[in-house]
Amino acid sequence: DNNTEFPPGNSSSKVFTVTNYGIDASDYFAWNDASFSEDLPLPVELTSFTAKAGDSQVMLNWQTASESNNMGFEVLRSQEKETAYELIDSYQNNSALQGSGNSSEARNYSFVDRSVFNGTLYWYKLVDVDMNGIRTEHGPIYAMPHAKNTDLDPLQGDLPKGFALRQNYPNPFNPSTTISFDIPDMKTGLFNVDLSIYNINGKKIKSLVHGAVTPGIFRVEWNATDDNNRKVPSGIYFYHLRSAEFSATCKMILAK
Repeated sequence: DNNTEFPPGNSSSKVFTVTNYGIDASDYFAWNDASFSEDLPLPVELTSFTAKAGDSQVMLNWQTASESNNMGFEVLRSQEKETAYELIDSYQNNSALQGSGNSSEARNYSFVDRSVFNGTLYWYKLVDVDMNGIRTEHGPIYAMPHAKNTDLDPLQGDLPKGFALRQNYPNPFNPSTTISFDIPDMKTGLFNVDLSIYNINGKKIKSLVHGAVTPGIFRVEWNATDDNNRKVPSGIYFYHLRSAEFSATCKMILAK
């Protein structure tokens, strides 16, 4: 059950409900669909918190649905998920991190961490601080900056424990389909990965991913075109994921 009552089993205590969201039930809650007693206000209703890796930088983005007495945000960083996090910026010295006080409208915030090195995995937490000094943590989420960008769409979640190539969805498909795969964190930095499409005769027709990627869960869309952006005919196709540590192939059907 994604909804949890606190404190459990005590009807005489103040009860509020939170909706489990995102990475880990013990780590990350989005305070959606929450009901509170009037004397237990919700400082910040966070609807999203994401990290996007770039070349020697990580961009954090988050959105609030509402804010109550919110002074602002602090950004914390660590190179290990469970170890101590250090404060890298705060609303006290960065106006971009100052809160909206009281607001019932959606607000978007961003922060770019440029004190990072390519090929190193970083974990981030976000802290909102209200007028009474009450601090609420969100996260952690992670990203690994890298010099070579790809068209991959990384999914937030716990780092996978092994390689995986998943069945495309939808399948059969028309006009496009999504392919997902997992790259584990083996403490070796980036992985050189090739994800390509082949026709039934074994001829390579499309390179979807070719280059270095970070550990994580990824998805990429194929729109049934070849490397020259020409539409391919209906039929059976194969997609193959290859790295130095892993190789797998799956079949899919383009129906027209």
